[in-house]
Amino acid sequence: MELFEHEFTGSRYFFASHCGSPLPWSVVSFLGFSVCHCWVRCCSYDPSFFPFSRAAFCRTFTFRNTDICRAICREVNFLKQHVFLKKIVSYAKKEAKVVIEPNPFHIAGGGQPGDTGHLYGENNFEATVLDCVKDGKEMILLIKVRHGELKEGVPVDVEVDMERQWLFSRMHSGEHVLSRALERAWPDLHIYKVAIGAEFSTVYLRYPGELSWEMLFRAEDEANLVIKQNLPVNISFLSPQEAMNMKELKANWERISDEETIRIVTIPDFDTIACSGTHVTKTSEIGGVVIEGFRGHSPEWEFRFSVHVEDVLKRESRAARMLLREIGCPLDKLQDVYRHLQEENKAFVKKMDRLRDFVAFPWKEERVGGVSLFWYDVSGIPEEVASSAVSRLLKERPDITCLFLLYDHGKGGSQFFLGAGEKVEVDFRLFLRDTSELKVRGGGQKSWVRGYTLCEDPSVWVGKIIDYMMSL
Repeated sequence: MELFEHEFTGSRYFFASHCGSPLPWSVVSFLGFSVCHCWVRCCSYDPSFFPFSRAAFCRTFTFRNTDICRAICREVNFLKQHVFLKKIVSYAKKEAKVVIEPNPFHIAGGGQPGDTGHLYGENNFEATVLDCVKDGKEMILLIKVRHGELKEGVPVDVEVDMERQWLFSRMHSGEHVLSRALERAWPDLHIYKVAIGAEFSTVYLRYPGELSWEMLFRAEDEANLVIKQNLPVNISFLSPQEAMNMKELKANWERISDEETIRIVTIPDFDTIACSGTHVTKTSEIGGVVIEGFRGHSPEWEFRFSVHVEDVLKRESRAARMLLREIGCPLDKLQDVYRHLQEENKAFVKKMDRLRDFVAFPWKEERVGGVSLFWYDVSGIPEEVASSAVSRLLKERPDITCLFLLYDHGKGGSQFFLGAGEKVEVDFRLFLRDTSELKVRGGGQKSWVRGYTLCEDPSVWVGKIIDYMMSL
């Protein structure tokens, strides 16, 4: 047996290794050593793999410092663990679903993706783990075989992407703090879904009023205060009956069966919630949170946030500084300038609305067989004017089709309006679906579609429309 001792930031970590494999936990525990957090998290979430409760395991051991733990684990080979490939559920075209035992990968759940990583085996076998999901009582790995042959009942080494898991842990704990800050300040606001990501995470909520930046900034400030307080993040496991007696517990009871053990994540005196995702052990490990934006209409709203606070603020401050330079106003006047521009735009649209019936365009016409297509392309006019011109022409000429391309050179594409008179039998929805060359996003009714296109060449549009009309 070899025993490795390392000291970082005032904490002493011991690592035990025996013949290249980790020493069984029972021996390490008996010797009274404090085992590296990274190693324990890499080993397994399966309580049968360790002779102590999952509650104690999840509460006590975490991945504190990515670079330090990764370097240490490389030294003593703890990132890779011996497991057995128990079962191949499905296998086709190098993609497979497999069951390994024990399974060190954390399953998807609570809005958090499953762990990723690699499998290695004999005869140069290698597979990428794309996800880990639960199917009934089994934990399924979704893998893509890179080299070698996939076989059941053989030993494999696993490597979990702990940096990715640690980032998700920070994101998920940050979401708990931020969501709870919102719900505490506005009792009629309800968070009902989250989507944890690596760059940013999205929170979905219901609120009968108007969500505002003032509300989000207030929650952001409180969340960052909680993060700085370095509060513990505890994990425990309770039966549904025990959990129901916790008045402060937030849980989606419709998703929980009577026989299922409930995993509870608690920040003392702040938040208690049922959650299956990974988390930090102290709020300070989150680092910080910053809200990037929000959208929606009452009562359905969503906002997105990130724990990459420095990167987000740097990126957005640079954009703000460039915008202030272009507009030529100080920062404290930016909102007033923006509101003024909005008012000017509304007034301009109203004036154009009164004039649009008097605007005439020099339509171009293409006739092939019995098909008559009028079209025009231009830039720099309001879309309401273009739409009205097409509608007016189709009322005057119910036997034609009409196309209007409105260029938006700043975005590198065009808006399009395509319609047919009431005497023309056509379904332009099918035309858009079957004509990939036009690269469109949009839709509508059979005789009227509109949207956005990356194809700015009117000759291509005209040719495709004529071909489609001739094929009917």
